[in-house]
Amino acid sequence: MCKESVLKQLNAECVNIVEPDGTLRLSLYNSLNMAPIMMDGANLLPGHREGQGISGIMFYNSEGDECGGMGMSSRREADGSYYSSMSMTFDQYKQDQVVQVSVSEKNGQRSYGYTIYDRPNKHISENLKVRKTLENPNVSQSEKERVAQQYALENAVRMRLGKNTDGSVSVRINDSKGNPKLDITMGADGVPCIVMYDKNGTPHRKFPAETEGRA
Repeated sequence: MCKESVLKQLNAECVNIVEPDGTLRLSLYNSLNMAPIMMDGANLLPGHREGQGISGIMFYNSEGDECGGMGMSSRREADGSYYSSMSMTFDQYKQDQVVQVSVSEKNGQRSYGYTIYDRPNKHISENLKVRKTLENPNVSQSEKERVAQQYALENAVRMRLGKNTDGSVSVRINDSKGNPKLDITMGADGVPCIVMYDKNGTPHRKFPAETEGRA
């Protein structure tokens, strides 16, 4: 039996779990102490998401690189409107998230589900170069569009399974360029539908199924 002292309760604004050599492995943080986006010993985005009211957990691998996390936030306005979100992500090695589970709600409109992504075999610092290009006022609009298009091709959403704000439940499968290829949907009215898309992302086959007794 462990003889070490046990705390029944610990109140803190941030708790970091580290290895004996000091390597960060996990961080629990409140909205004023967002955990750093560490990679190769450096904070890639100082101040990232500060002031957005997000608290949660950040995961780090054996090298101390950020490799995913869980964040949550909510906001209610004086007029009674509100917004709430939660997300858990798991990252590709030295890259961004490849798996995400998320919940989002705004004034009673809800969506939640599971998303998978493609990521390039590049260091995440290449993603940050894209971000800087898009934020640079000295870069032409045509160049920004070219860079954004290339980024989208390399970081495509491949699949999303979830419930949508209209009450339907669906699975969307995209190709490696992020173009839709297949939608399987169960509408809020209980009517299923399958839509297949051509190489340009245009619907070309649809399989509606009428429920019994439906006019």
